[in-house]
Amino acid sequence: MALSVITCTKNEPLVNELVNKIQKVVDAEIIIVDKSTTPPVFSSDATVKVVSQKSDGIGNAFIEGVEIAKGDLILLIDGDLQHDPLDIPLFLDAQAKGSYDLVVGYKAVNEESFSRRMVSKAMNFIAERRLHLHIKDYMSGFFLVKRDVLKKIKLNPKGYKILMEIAYKSRSFAEVGEVPITFHRRKAGESKVGFNMRGIKEVKRIWDLMTELKRGK
Repeated sequence: MALSVITCTKNEPLVNELVNKIQKVVDAEIIIVDKSTTPPVFSSDATVKVVSQKSDGIGNAFIEGVEIAKGDLILLIDGDLQHDPLDIPLFLDAQAKGSYDLVVGYKAVNEESFSRRMVSKAMNFIAERRLHLHIKDYMSGFFLVKRDVLKKIKLNPKGYKILMEIAYKSRSFAEVGEVPITFHRRKAGESKVGFNMRGIKEVKRIWDLMTELKRGK
């Protein structure tokens, strides 16, 4: 099945490097949904679609990318190289072997700071207690999903965690697989969420999202 890779960017200095690495490991349509002050410019031999994001948030950016994507399989990857493009074949192999509808990357190797790892573990613990999906990383932004899954559900993104919404709303029919990934420490650029006011707001959005999902919204 054809693959479309979507990444959502905002002033990411390593997006050219990301595209080059993706092209070396997989034959795929690459879509950049961008909200940068200055849109990224790619070399003439880079086959990539760059669209200006009209909405706010990574979840909505992902939906904008899906709307123009042509692939039967859609993969979301961060634009800052914290997700390793070398892991993309793991998702494709798992999907092919298990006929999965959704394949989620969980951090088997995590180079984040200790404090951020603890926050992530705490949020995953809370998410499992509330949603009972039995996946290792509800917070993952690195996943592969069949287009057919997205056609069957209505998404209403809140914040960064679009995976959580997809997994919960498709839980009655989607077969879910998981693959171990390496999560690198950020090399350049500014983290959009951290131990700051944006991070606190994102935790609240995650809590609100879980509440709305439980209410059937």
